[in-house]
Formats: sequence, C-alpha cells, structure tokens
Amino acid sequence: MQHTSQMADYMKACELLISKPGGLSSTEAAVSCTPLIHINPIPGCESKNMEYFSSRGMSLAVHSLQKELLPAVEQLLQPSSARQMLACQQQNISHHAAERICDLAQQLVDSSISAVSK
Repeated sequence: MQHTSQMADYMKACELLISKPGGLSSTEAAVSCTPLIHINPIPGCESKNMEYFSSRGMSLAVHSLQKELLPAVEQLLQPSSARQMLACQQQNISHHAAERICDLAQQLVDSSISAVSK
C-alpha cells in the first residue's frame, strides 16, 4: 500500500490490525479503537512499545508467527476479547493528547519568557 492520508479511516474499517509495534501505528490503532496484534519488533524502541501496549491489554504480543499468530487472530475475532482490548485502549490512550502537548509546550514557552524577563 502506498502512502495515504486516510490511515485512520483504514484502521477504523479493520476488524483487527497486525503490525510491527511502531509508536505511530500502535497509537493510531488504539485511538481508532482497532484490535491490535504486534509482531516482529525491532529490538529497542519497538520491543518496549510491544511490552507497553501488551502489558496494558491494548495489544497482543506475538513472538512466534508460526505458533502464536493464528491463535491470536482467532482470539481477537471473538467479540468479547475485542471489546476487552478496546476498553483497555480507551482507558490508556488520551484522545486529547495533541491538545495537551500543545498546552504544555505553550506553558513551557511562557515560563521561559517569564524567567528571561526577570
């Protein structure tokens, strides 16, 4: 698939997403309330993302594609499992994060200007 500006629409249309645990795609899935299976993390940041999301019930971590992927897919296609994951995503992901980050940035700028002015 080529670059698209409608990723949120694609995610909302999915029954589930199977993805590497990149920060943006993982967060987009959670904000879109899309059940998520993480596979093949790059050691370091992606491994930590996978641990963070799976430990909070926001994704299933699959370490062995041959042994674990199909059972994980079958689990998330069960409505009760998907609902439970979506509830965890809603509990742990702020839908107002961008606004809160901008507010914090503005506060930091204002306090820096105030400190320099003194």
